[in-house]
Amino acid sequence: MNTRSLFIVFLIILVSFFFIPKAQFSHFPGRKSRIITIETDFPGFFQEAVEQIITNPLEEEMTRLGNLKSIHSFSENEKSLITLTFHEKTNLNEAYQAVSRAVDRASHAFPPSAGIPKIYRSDSESLPVFVFKLDKAKAGFSKESLEKTLQSFKGVGKVEIAGAPAKDVILQVSRGLLIHYGLNTSDIAEVLNRRNMIVSIPFHTGCSASSDLRFGNLQDFEHQIMHNGLSVHNVLEASWQDISRTSLVRVNGQKSIVIRIRMSGDANTILLCRELKNFTESLDSSCILYNQGRIIEESLWKTARAVVTGILAVILVTGLLLKQWGKALAIGFSIPFSILTSMAVLTLLEKEIDLMVLSGFCVGTGLIIDSGIIILECGFIQSRKPVFYSLLSTLLVFSVFVFAPQQIRELFGGMILSISLVLIFSLVYLFLVLPGFISDDRTKQKISFRKFGFAAEYIEKYRFRYPLVLFLLTGVLGIASLKLVYRDQVVLNDDNLTFFIEYPSGTTREFVMTSLEYFEKELIFYDGIEYFTSEYKPERAVFRIKMSKGIKGSESQLRERIVQLNLRSGGNLFFHEIQETRSYTLTLFSSQREILQKKTMELAEILQIQFPDLRVILHFKKRPAQFYLTPLEKGAFLYGITPIQLYRDISDFLNHPVRLKWQPPEAPVPGQYSYDVRILKDDNIIPDKQSLLNLPITDEKGEYRLLKDIVHMEEHIDLGGISHAGGQRSLSLSLEYDEKREGSLYEDVEMVLDSLEWNDQIRINHGRELRETQNDLKAIFVCIILALLLILILLILVFESIGIALYLLLQVPGAIIFPLGILSFFSIPVTTPVVFALIMIIGISVNNGIVLLSGLEGKRITCRLLKAAVESRSSSLLAALITTITGIFPLLITGGGLKDPFGALSFTLGAGLIYSLISLYLSLPFLPYFPKGKKKSP
Repeated sequence: MNTRSLFIVFLIILVSFFFIPKAQFSHFPGRKSRIITIETDFPGFFQEAVEQIITNPLEEEMTRLGNLKSIHSFSENEKSLITLTFHEKTNLNEAYQAVSRAVDRASHAFPPSAGIPKIYRSDSESLPVFVFKLDKAKAGFSKESLEKTLQSFKGVGKVEIAGAPAKDVILQVSRGLLIHYGLNTSDIAEVLNRRNMIVSIPFHTGCSASSDLRFGNLQDFEHQIMHNGLSVHNVLEASWQDISRTSLVRVNGQKSIVIRIRMSGDANTILLCRELKNFTESLDSSCILYNQGRIIEESLWKTARAVVTGILAVILVTGLLLKQWGKALAIGFSIPFSILTSMAVLTLLEKEIDLMVLSGFCVGTGLIIDSGIIILECGFIQSRKPVFYSLLSTLLVFSVFVFAPQQIRELFGGMILSISLVLIFSLVYLFLVLPGFISDDRTKQKISFRKFGFAAEYIEKYRFRYPLVLFLLTGVLGIASLKLVYRDQVVLNDDNLTFFIEYPSGTTREFVMTSLEYFEKELIFYDGIEYFTSEYKPERAVFRIKMSKGIKGSESQLRERIVQLNLRSGGNLFFHEIQETRSYTLTLFSSQREILQKKTMELAEILQIQFPDLRVILHFKKRPAQFYLTPLEKGAFLYGITPIQLYRDISDFLNHPVRLKWQPPEAPVPGQYSYDVRILKDDNIIPDKQSLLNLPITDEKGEYRLLKDIVHMEEHIDLGGISHAGGQRSLSLSLEYDEKREGSLYEDVEMVLDSLEWNDQIRINHGRELRETQNDLKAIFVCIILALLLILILLILVFESIGIALYLLLQVPGAIIFPLGILSFFSIPVTTPVVFALIMIIGISVNNGIVLLSGLEGKRITCRLLKAAVESRSSSLLAALITTITGIFPLLITGGGLKDPFGALSFTLGAGLIYSLISLYLSLPFLPYFPKGKKKSP
């Protein structure tokens, strides 16, 4: 054994071990979103005012940002929500800083009552990655303090806390005293806002004097002096009040504090969830309900075990084939050497190790041994050329992705890099290190298979029969493969079931909770459920169920039971689906909201009639009528009451809005740092229409006037919140469809839209997601065509014959169609890993031909030369096929079989390589210059 070779190997491995502990792991490439959300509260204002004062200025600033892909907003009563989606190549940290600067510019013009815009590095509609609960009775902190602590973790996007204790400041005033002193609640709010602040006065360049005038306790609210010298405590009394929550969360039917954490788009799920787990375990009475990081780690370990199993299996099979374990171990050691060094390089390049990368290692395991066996079979000198060209054909196929869109490059980049690095490092080992372990005079090692010299004569004898059978089989499978569906994401199987029950607009939280009590009772005693959470909001309930492991079929049975139970609820049931259904969105644009809503509802009815097999879902609810109050000019003029005065009195009576924010220097309530301040009157009642009309309004003389004498009341349609897409008013609806329905959906919808008469006031966009998927498929198809052309050019350069190059290239279509047809037979969708396997087949399937015909370049291929090649190379080809399948087979058996995307990758690659080798031998008689079979004598 060469000591220098051994030293080089261990030195490289030692350096690799220095980098590998720094490696970061993730689930799947392309899942990271580049989304930033802006939330702004605007207490006391309806959606039209929120749109004009908050949303429009913010949107105008956001449109100036670079790399912005899309912008959507929703303006509702007292709140604005803007969602910014950036292109995939965008650095999210830089985008966040740019958004923060733009928000600062726009918010300078906001009214004092508007809240400070909150910016999150996550989508408000995304699912949480970490959920835990706390015992409400033992919680020693406020909602605000817990949220602030969790926001400090790197990678946290948005934190939602339900059930945590918090308080408001309530200022109870007497209406009679206000009238007596000629005051109203707005006067009090103005005084408090003006006095409760921090002031800073510059007194020379670079320096300023600051004074903290914030109220320190509740008594400070009462001790403020009005402009007329009157003390505020003469008309109000300050007190605490628990915040009334709009949502209520239970765990297994018991009230709890539940915290849901969404991650930022550029965060690493595993690292974030590890930190959150450690923090959660430090809290008293905490319990983790959902940990996506742990689920991803389990998935990665499963694939890693497949890689290790593949390595051991390949070394074992190689030893059995060679019948010399020393040489088998010498070759097999190239696998851990190549994988470890590749992982070190990936870490050095700051690339994450995900499922695609690990699967690439698994695929590379078999390919490494292929080259090693060929070297042992043919010797170092004779094997250099076929091994080099085999590697080059694989790398050429990968090179075409340089021209693919960014999203495609992100999906396949990790796997391409992992396989390329593994193959390159394996060649370094095989040609520079392996000779130090195996001396030159003992290099050649014949594998003990039956002699293949008969193959050429046997195939020539049946030259038409077997190729015809193979051709017909490929044709049938090709027709079957046309029914395949494409799925562009790998779904994380987390054993969780989430469903929503939607109620009509205006439904209260109490009604939702009461109508679903029987749901909780049923779920508590249902076998197969580990635990569940139920969240009740106005108009909506959300249930999340953690299924117990090891109970087969329990989820499907539970789904059926939930559908049956929902028949009594009076609400619409929606399961959170990822695999089974897809959504096709149509967006309508118009500046006139009435026309927009009317046309959207009409279109929904038409689409449901035209496509009864699809489910049409409106992205808004038809709301009950709203009362509109129109001031009577005669009454208002007579009593000297202005519209703004009407608005303030009615708003106080109906809403009790937040009038100011209080941020004391020291928190009076432990852990709570800011407080909403509301001003209530002593005659607060739950109003109906009649009591509202009898509401007393004070005129300029301080006398009471009934509202019905001042305004005219009538019912108007309530159009709800205002949606924007690209800065324009819009409404959306979607079609839920099965994956198999995808093919002609865009054309079918377009045909329906063309048959309708739309005026210039309505514009429609539709099928954006579907078109993006189709564009991705077209890009992949173009990559496949380019790969075929590059392989053809390589084969022509190697063999100096267009005929031989075309002959070898013709093995590829069948090798692609064969596994696709079988997948179609089992109704397995084509996922991203399967597509990658198909592209790899292009490069690998021609390797057999390169090895078989190597040495015949420029020669006239005769039966004698072909027989010699078949006899000398077939053992290597068969052994290489066996080791390749051995390396990737663990991916198939350690997961969910063909239903697992990486199991499907393993099957696709293995089936394609088996087909290519069989078709290579069956089509040998069609090689150029191969002699015709002799005719039998009569």
